[in-house]
Amino acid sequence: MKQILLQTKSQLHTSVRWIRRYLRAPSRFVPGDVTAPPPEKAGALWCRPDLLFNIPGAFSRAPEARLSGVTAEAKRFELPPEGDYDVLQGGCTDGRFAYLILENQKLVRSGRSQQPECVICKVDMDIWQVTARSASLPLHHGNDITYNPRTGKLVAVHCYGRPNDVSFIDPETLEITDTREYFHSVYGIAYNPARDQYVMAIRGGYDFAVFDSRFELLRYVKGVDTRFVKQGIDCDDDYIYFATSEENAIVCYDWTGQYRGVFAVKGCDREAENIFHRDGRWYMAYYLGGHQGGCVYRVEFDRGILAG
Repeated sequence: MKQILLQTKSQLHTSVRWIRRYLRAPSRFVPGDVTAPPPEKAGALWCRPDLLFNIPGAFSRAPEARLSGVTAEAKRFELPPEGDYDVLQGGCTDGRFAYLILENQKLVRSGRSQQPECVICKVDMDIWQVTARSASLPLHHGNDITYNPRTGKLVAVHCYGRPNDVSFIDPETLEITDTREYFHSVYGIAYNPARDQYVMAIRGGYDFAVFDSRFELLRYVKGVDTRFVKQGIDCDDDYIYFATSEENAIVCYDWTGQYRGVFAVKGCDREAENIFHRDGRWYMAYYLGGHQGGCVYRVEFDRGILAG
């Protein structure tokens, strides 16, 4: 009897939670959308974004993104710790090199510092070898980083510690040339040279915003609450891509802010940290856990689905 009562109480709490969500945004919930898709559409991006993550088993029917190796031996690239810098965070590419951030989380825990610090590892993507490492940089969490070819600078967001800070880094010296504080508190950043615009993921939810090259706000987008852990982001001329963990996935929007779908990433059960691309090939980097550094895979997914 006690077990039945507990189950009933849990179901009641769940029902109340969803009723509250419905009342907060009634226009976003359409009863007909909660029905299962027809068999021929199983696995497609079939239901409203508001409901996609609320239907039991919905994410299991999402199209898959598959991981594969990147080295000449078709293996993943592994980035070992640099001393106490052993937690992989942000990553990007300038088209030749990948730039991967390793965070030192032990400084705060040991009391030696009030903020974590990071190093940037520069990786030759043609041979997948580390060619340079920065000195310790005050990037706090270093959650994400992008490259702007118009300025020739890497641009990193700090996330924790000073979430409004954005730092600009010389890719040759791997030194910070400037740090600016902006109005928005952010955790992710990506730059598109064709549009000359930045996308920045806003902390505290699943929203994001589009900025011009001077970081003037162009568009603010209310994002889909996936309940996944938010990580790094990337973009191309057509879409914006959000890497997530807990459920390793790629959540996609177009540049108007419309949600386009989600891919379930298969092939690694570690914590996805960032996503980046070059020459039409996409990559995802993972934290290996246990302060063991990180790794990079190539990831393949059907972007054509997003246009449907």
